Amino acid sequence: MFLEQWHTSREESRNARAVSDLRDRCYGVLFAKTEAAARVRFKYLWPQPSMLWTRKWKAIEFLERHWDRLMMHHRVKGLPRTNSKAESFNKQIQRRVKPIESFQPHTTAIPYMNLLVACLRFKPYTDCRGTRKHRNGQNRSQAAGLRHLPYDWLRACL
Repeated sequence: MFLEQWHTSREESRNARAVSDLRDRCYGVLFAKTEAAARVRFKYLWPQPSMLWTRKWKAIEFLERHWDRLMMHHRVKGLPRTNSKAESFNKQIQRRVKPIESFQPHTTAIPYMNLLVACLRFKPYTDCRGTRKHRNGQNRSQAAGLRHLPYDWLRACL
């Protein structure tokens, strides 16, 4: 009984280490400083031995298939490497919807979400740092280049 469990746990820990190693190598490719460095790390991923042969090749095929989109942040100046801003936006929406618990009719949820998005669109930035510090005091529309803003954001949404 003990030996059986010990062998099982050894096999599971080997698999976990292999998954962790594959994840770390893929992470290294995706978060390389330049696209050339990412390409070098990607080529290094191919010959590496792995217990998880099928998972490794699925990861390699995924990276090959989506390479242009995954490396776009290297080609477009100012494009963020992650989608943390979108995740932050979703978190804000969830935080504001949670106290309401749920909308009874579906028709009341859509106008509320439109109103919330409009409110966030006209809310000025307050905590930009570094190269984006000049955007403090501007809202998202102004930062995007819209010059003639309506005075009342609520009327602009309606």
